[in-house]
Amino acid sequence: MTRIWIAAAALGGFAAVALGAASHHLAFDASLLDTASRYLMYHSLALLAVALLARAEVTIALRIAGWSFLAGMIAFAGGLVALAGMGSALAGVSTPIGGTLFMIGWLALAWHGGRSRG
Repeated sequence: MTRIWIAAAALGGFAAVALGAASHHLAFDASLLDTASRYLMYHSLALLAVALLARAEVTIALRIAGWSFLAGMIAFAGGLVALAGMGSALAGVSTPIGGTLFMIGWLALAWHGGRSRG
């Protein structure tokens, strides 16, 4: 599980940098791609933190946080990219779902911190 999250965090970081560059060089809606890039980077780092915390102890809270961050990265950034590139209605559904998953991930991470013995 931690290997998946580390790999996903690295790929998310890569995609964040690529989207940031694309927002300045392509004819898409730059503000949407900038937002997708920024949130993707923030949550790639959060996912990496979850993976590192899980190396010491895997808790249900970390599982929820990790999978929520990963799914949120796909739904939120994917929805904004779809909207910027194609004007897709997919963004109307997937972007708020992704944002909700991000919030669930942060709450789960707080839960883990609150129950942590360290």
